[in-house]
Amino acid sequence: MGLFDSEDTQDRDAAILIDINNNRDAMRYDNAGTREFTLTKDGFMDCANGWKDRYASVYIGDVAKDSDDFKYPLLRAMSDITITNIELTLDTTLDADGSNYESIAFHRSGASAALFTALTTTAGLALKTPSAVSGITSAAGAIPKDETFYMAPTMVGTGGILSGVGLHITYTIDRPEAQTGTVTDNVLRAKNGEAGTDGLIQTDHLQRDSLQLKRNGVEVLTIDVDGIMRGGCDYTPVDLYHYAVVNVGTIIAADSAAKKSAIFKPGGTATIKKVFFGADTVALADSETAYMEVIITDDSSNRIGSAFVHGPASSGTALVAGRLYDMGELNETYATIASTEHAQVEYLALGSPADIAGLTVIIAYTYI
Repeated sequence: MGLFDSEDTQDRDAAILIDINNNRDAMRYDNAGTREFTLTKDGFMDCANGWKDRYASVYIGDVAKDSDDFKYPLLRAMSDITITNIELTLDTTLDADGSNYESIAFHRSGASAALFTALTTTAGLALKTPSAVSGITSAAGAIPKDETFYMAPTMVGTGGILSGVGLHITYTIDRPEAQTGTVTDNVLRAKNGEAGTDGLIQTDHLQRDSLQLKRNGVEVLTIDVDGIMRGGCDYTPVDLYHYAVVNVGTIIAADSAAKKSAIFKPGGTATIKKVFFGADTVALADSETAYMEVIITDDSSNRIGSAFVHGPASSGTALVAGRLYDMGELNETYATIASTEHAQVEYLALGSPADIAGLTVIIAYTYI
């Protein structure tokens, strides 16, 4: 039996209700004196293993020898994140060449200098074999909220063709606020000495939520009877956001009302909270007669959100290469996607717009 054990009781409040009115953490779990998990006052789960690591795989296709003007958008989040690892793969072997190769740098949109230029192709790259990017540190990998993390290749000599580029990115979501106050004076605290292997806190209920955390009386985190974690009505802990990153490829005028690209299928019922979009080359909003509308829909073509590219000059979004832009307010009526459904991106052209090169879409979502 758990050290703290709660079974069915009357009423419908959460089995465990914690309301933080200062800056202490709600819970902290140690193993032999080493911190393993902390539930913070704002509902963030700060842990040493497992939950802390998130992953994004981005496939951008072929990168030509001379791609110096291309900037490939990779990731944008709704909170501060830290890139901890990147591995690059190709679908065709690139032979070693010490004179003609690509130097691959990684940037964030809010700074002019590269975060790290740690991967060159001088030694060649074997097909389907991940090549790790070195030199990533917690300082260099820090990407502030709403900035874009992107890749920029530079040709050395005559360069080298990178065929079927895939990037596998590991990142962590940064803790929103540090604890202040007495570190050991947490709301719930259990010291060594409890025998057995059951959980320290254990609940068994049919209806009531297992845990509810409030901050100054406002709900910030609930774990319901099915183990689903959710935020309050107007607040979601930043680590409950997940990101689906999809490089759709180059979109042309002929794709209008014809092409539909499936971009998101959740493992359970999920709500899309934000959509970011961008391209790997410049797309000016400079035309009133030739532009493309990029439309996010559910699988019945109900609109969730949309944005205009290449125009109209008065209201379109001018895209800078390698940047990701907020699509704006979404239609909440259709933003919830069941596990049996999917979200897709559709295209509608006015006139004969220029191509959208390397369209990338990021779906920010939470499970409900």
